[in-house]
Amino acid sequence: MATANCLTKAANELVDEILLYIETSRRSESSSSLLLIGPRGSGKSAIVKNVIERLESNPVVVHLRGLLQSNDDRQAYASLVHQLGVGGTQVLNATIPRLFEISAKAISEGAKNSQTYVIILEDFELFALRPKQAFLYSLFNLAQGSDVGIVLIGTSIRIDAADLLEKRVRSRFSERVLVVPRPSDVDEVESLLAQKNVAYRSTKANRQKIDDQLKIDRVMGTILMRAAYDGQDLAASSPYLVLGDVVEEVLLGLSTLEIALLISYRRLVMRKGIDNYSFSNVYEEYASMNIGEGRLRAKTNANLLDESGALGGGGIVSKRLAHKAWTQLLDAEVLESGSEGTQLTVTLHDIKAAMERHEGVNATLRAWGGSFITPD
Repeated sequence: MATANCLTKAANELVDEILLYIETSRRSESSSSLLLIGPRGSGKSAIVKNVIERLESNPVVVHLRGLLQSNDDRQAYASLVHQLGVGGTQVLNATIPRLFEISAKAISEGAKNSQTYVIILEDFELFALRPKQAFLYSLFNLAQGSDVGIVLIGTSIRIDAADLLEKRVRSRFSERVLVVPRPSDVDEVESLLAQKNVAYRSTKANRQKIDDQLKIDRVMGTILMRAAYDGQDLAASSPYLVLGDVVEEVLLGLSTLEIALLISYRRLVMRKGIDNYSFSNVYEEYASMNIGEGRLRAKTNANLLDESGALGGGGIVSKRLAHKAWTQLLDAEVLESGSEGTQLTVTLHDIKAAMERHEGVNATLRAWGGSFITPD
């Protein structure tokens, strides 16, 4: 059963693991940095909140959001300084180097009282996609060179987020990457739903229906957890969750690389008329987007994917990295493995709708999908 802090048993164990890691880092007088990976609505923020609440000291929490601060390093520094409690004219017109000095001084002052700082980087991948990763580099550098405890926690939907780091930044990162677990049984699901005030009647029949869907239905594990954390009303049209519009939301939580692999898979289905393909088959199709579509490149005069996704600058991601994305699709139950190979568990309509709304899919990728991604 989940505990009163709105986390599943597995998520609570993850909190314990993070706390142990932070304490171990403290004793060795080293900085703590980690990445927490999971789809949107999976409970990353809830896990971070529980970690902060259970820290022995009363930490200063700095919350930086990639969607708001990743496009402007100065804005990110200014937000950091502001949340450290520094303001006034010294910040208003300060340059980036000056803002860094102010933040370093503020944190050093905290060392006098053994102050702990927790810096949360939400949508970590967006910071990593900034040119030269200057802000991340200075932040990790600050954590390493400080005499006071600094905990850096990045959250991301991308399984490959750590692979985006440049060598100089990676050398300062602990390489600790943790994946958010999903609810495993009906008790955990019901506890989460109750704590989020979701309309649901716990009857024997309803419990059996949810249990059946957890074991059988496509992406149901993800959907049930999204309902638990987002407060979706189960009783609006049915006493238990069914597949529907929520599937699109699950797809929107995928990375651009994962969407590109789904599009590649769908192209194979449409071109060859077979439903089952291996990762190697799909990767070969994905690679052809760059090496076999010369007319498309000449016509659009653009990279096939921008810096937010799979391709850029005329190259493709490595097979190793693409395989990580493939594994993530299997974990999200968007793909399903069987005796005859792997199959899509989402419809053509779902892929098309997600492709049109996904912010990481540019016009060129849509054009490459072309007539292969149209409703039946």
